[in-house]
Amino acid sequence: MPLVSIVMPTYNRADTISRAIASIHAQTWKRWELIVVDDGSTDGTADRLAGLDPRLKLIRQANQGVTGARNTGLEAATGDLIAFLDSDDEWLPHHLELAAAFFEAFPGEHVLTGEFWQDFGARSYVKHHLVELESWAPMVARRIGSQAFAGPPPRGDPYLRVFESRERVGEWARPALGRTPYASSFHYRGDIFRGWRWEFLMAMQSTVVTRAALQRVGPTPRRFPVSSDYGWLALLSKHFPVNLVSAPSCIKHEYGDGRRRLAQDHLVTGSTATQFHLELLRQFEELFWAERPQDPELRGIRAYRQFRVADAALSQGRPELALEHLRASVETCPDAEARAMLWLARLVRHPGLSRYVYRASRRAASMPRSLARLVGEATAQ
Repeated sequence: MPLVSIVMPTYNRADTISRAIASIHAQTWKRWELIVVDDGSTDGTADRLAGLDPRLKLIRQANQGVTGARNTGLEAATGDLIAFLDSDDEWLPHHLELAAAFFEAFPGEHVLTGEFWQDFGARSYVKHHLVELESWAPMVARRIGSQAFAGPPPRGDPYLRVFESRERVGEWARPALGRTPYASSFHYRGDIFRGWRWEFLMAMQSTVVTRAALQRVGPTPRRFPVSSDYGWLALLSKHFPVNLVSAPSCIKHEYGDGRRRLAQDHLVTGSTATQFHLELLRQFEELFWAERPQDPELRGIRAYRQFRVADAALSQGRPELALEHLRASVETCPDAEARAMLWLARLVRHPGLSRYVYRASRRAASMPRSLARLVGEATAQ
């Protein structure tokens, strides 16, 4: 029976970490060790862990960011399989049992992932990474004039835009999924590295890898302290075929218990949003664009990522950084939204004022859509 090492970085998550660890205790696979790396919390996060389980190892360190905390956990892991869970997320009970059964049934494989659902409350889920292939990546392709997602997906299945094969999960999955609503899920497999140019195609929290895969790829790159998971997972996909089971493995919560606002913002949307998108841009350049800087599709995607940096920078009151990336973006891909944002950034250069004006303009732009949604809901009742 393989031992699964669970790596959990945490920072100021006293309001959610108990829920995350409860989901580990609820796993139907019991042979695990949990390495929690408290990355300099100041809210008593570590106090929540005392006496919870002898399989839990707590490591405390000065704040290094999520990348540094993950790497500390990886160094301490002793298991045959490596799994990841963030302290504001929770696993479904079948996650580890399904992974253990998969690697026993397919001893030559090294990477398994599942769907990563984002909970916005009231059972309103965004189902990653189906939505990336169904909506987000095609939107970017249309925006930059690429035909990569033109036409219907193969066999009507967006996953087959990047995965090479699909079949129903076999008998190996029955013990884990047979008692869930996901017993008829699909097993996808393929070389998905090229698809990473468009979007995240998997998440750390729903992915399990072998120790051999970890040794091949190495730790997450410390020069990207906020968003290293993008480059690390993409590199993993470059070295190994990826297997996906189309059942949810992990739930990401936008709220704490009782729909309370999270005490610590998410990395993508909180105070680190601009740094997150800057790091994403740099990793995309290293992985894809640097080798073919004149490729029209890669240039277009790079322009879109520059636009995303500018969007975050303006929202956080950094107009000069926004201007730098907007000028580069518009030079390559002068779409209407980027030009309008460039005009606004040139007009309002004061950091505090630019933040206020930009956020107000975004709210105003969203009002017609919100009103239409409310009217539609009222009409349907």
